Amino acid sequence: MVFEKSDRVERLMELDPEFRMWVEQHRELDRETEALSHQHCLIPAEEQRIRVLKKQKLVLLDQIQIRLREYQNSEKKS
Repeated sequence: MVFEKSDRVERLMELDPEFRMWVEQHRELDRETEALSHQHCLIPAEEQRIRVLKKQKLVLLDQIQIRLREYQNSEKKS
């Protein structure tokens, strides 16, 4: 994930419990997606689960990026 290695992300995770929850949820969904994707033969239900997980990850990523932009903008004003 692009946002994981940023000092700004780490700072915001310390300051904002909701943001921290989003990042942790995204990481968990990423782990679950990876685990399913490494199976050699997926049944349709598993393929559907991967699609759902990826959509959930995108929603969280959008929220994370919005919050990061807001935080960045507030830093510039300070």
